[in-house]
Amino acid sequence: MFNSIDVVRDISYASEEEWAKIKLDYGKLLWDDTHLNSDNCAELLLIFKKCMEHFNLEFWLTYGTALGFYRDGDFIPWDDDIDTHVDGGEFLEAGINNIKDYLIEKGVVVRSRERGLNSKMSLFYKKEKLQVQGVYEEDGMIHAKLFFYPKEFYENWQSFTYRGEKYRLPGPADEYLTFCYDKDWKTPQDIKDWRDYMNPNQLKDEAWKSNQKKYLSLKENLK
Repeated sequence: MFNSIDVVRDISYASEEEWAKIKLDYGKLLWDDTHLNSDNCAELLLIFKKCMEHFNLEFWLTYGTALGFYRDGDFIPWDDDIDTHVDGGEFLEAGINNIKDYLIEKGVVVRSRERGLNSKMSLFYKKEKLQVQGVYEEDGMIHAKLFFYPKEFYENWQSFTYRGEKYRLPGPADEYLTFCYDKDWKTPQDIKDWRDYMNPNQLKDEAWKSNQKKYLSLKENLK
């Protein structure tokens, strides 16, 4: 179904109403969220990397992708997508539709959402998904939509080579991962609910942060 560039383009530019129906009817053909296939993920990540190079954009591998690469040297099998951050201002300047059209020509379904410096894209290819999140710097912190991080992690990035290609991880990676996942990140855990492993310190909203702390406290007391 997704082998035709015309079909890929139609899905990529479908209205939100049409997209909801496509996901209902063909969602499992677009994205298998039960696990990651390393070969397909590596292919999608390389397509994305070449796209970023084409538009002279830098990006970072983040969250579970950074965790898997740094800790295990590969994607985490039970993860459900590839996580990346890109400078939101440069992302917009390059033109979201320009980037989208480049990827569509490579056979990638691209759904985009323009929301200023936190604009995002979701890429679908061979049942894998790659998330592109625009971020920006303010008051010494790098801001995603819901989370923020000390800017030093992005300035002091470290290189990681995967299948002969070099990628950026926020660095020092061990400090970044501790900030994201607290000290438990070194132990692999097959967990799907992000609340079970996320350090609340990265949440921007104080109410969310408070709720996450309460959730983790309750979980600990139930052990």
